[in-house]
Amino acid sequence: MNKASHKDRMVLVNDIRSVFKLTDRTLACEAARELAVRWGERYPRVAGQIEEQFEECLAVLELPTRHRRRLHSTNMLEQVMREIKRRTHVVGIFPNEASCDRLVGAMLIEYHEVWQSQRARFIRMGEY
Repeated sequence: MNKASHKDRMVLVNDIRSVFKLTDRTLACEAARELAVRWGERYPRVAGQIEEQFEECLAVLELPTRHRRRLHSTNMLEQVMREIKRRTHVVGIFPNEASCDRLVGAMLIEYHEVWQSQRARFIRMGEY
């Protein structure tokens, strides 16, 4: 968004959001191409980014419809990474690489066990 002027940002954001609301991959790609053409004359760098990188953002459309709302962002992963950073920062200096691997591995196992034992699971991939 920093490549567009301040007065055009909200219009551009709304246009991009409307493309992401489409549930069919081919329709979304078509709409993205049209969006790139529409904004290309005024903001060629924005249009270039849309043309080059838009399809990478559509990986969530490969998932079942009922899971898309929860998995369209990386919030869950970012939370895990923040916690790893917080816990490793407390240690400061590890004696070797293996000790860091053990700490991070233990944390990830702990997260896995919590996610598996939750009564109301965040997502059930086996259900389609």
